Amino acid sequence: MDVRDVVTTVFQDHRPSPIGVAARSAGEEGMVRVGVKSGKVGADRRIDTPPQKSDGFDRLGNPRPQMGGTERAGIAMPRKRLPRLAAVTAGNRPLTLLLRWQDGSEGVVDVSGIIGAFRVYAPLRDSSELFRQVRLGEHGTDIAWSDEIDMAADTLWRLAQEQSGATMTPDAFRHWREGRAYTLDQAARALGLSRRMIAYYEQGNRPIPRVVALATRGLDAP
Repeated sequence: MDVRDVVTTVFQDHRPSPIGVAARSAGEEGMVRVGVKSGKVGADRRIDTPPQKSDGFDRLGNPRPQMGGTERAGIAMPRKRLPRLAAVTAGNRPLTLLLRWQDGSEGVVDVSGIIGAFRVYAPLRDSSELFRQVRLGEHGTDIAWSDEIDMAADTLWRLAQEQSGATMTPDAFRHWREGRAYTLDQAARALGLSRRMIAYYEQGNRPIPRVVALATRGLDAP
């Protein structure tokens, strides 16, 4: 066997198999071209492959938003923390509750207004014994008297803020507006709010922030 026979034999042993795959990268688009040859017939097909991403970053190297917050203007905003209760007992006065919050603060809240306004609380109006059976709900997010009667912790927190003078009740807010002879539009301009928000506050559809309550007092100051 001469040199030409050796070269021919080595070449034949290393030829591609009848079904060969030839791929080339198509750059940033993540496209791969695959050619499949079988016998005398050749067929090309295109396969879309997603761009590769490393953990925590997109394909351009920018960090992806993390869970547990809202991505806004490049800043991760923390989720709002809801008030949670640590303990609850019936107060000494009728339809009052002694509340202790998980931050250590405590106080007495009068819930007579809510209990008198909603039919679901009618059993509590009729039975002081049932009212004294109040208990803490799961995770401190509510209180309950039975499987059918409960009250949310954020409702109790709003009442506590209103009754402590930290903010205003819807009735007090409406009386303030009417006492100054403001229309809804005039009250909105005076407080720098929308007319719709003023209406929400008066109807009790939105809790009145402390800063708004303080603004009403500032406008009343001589």
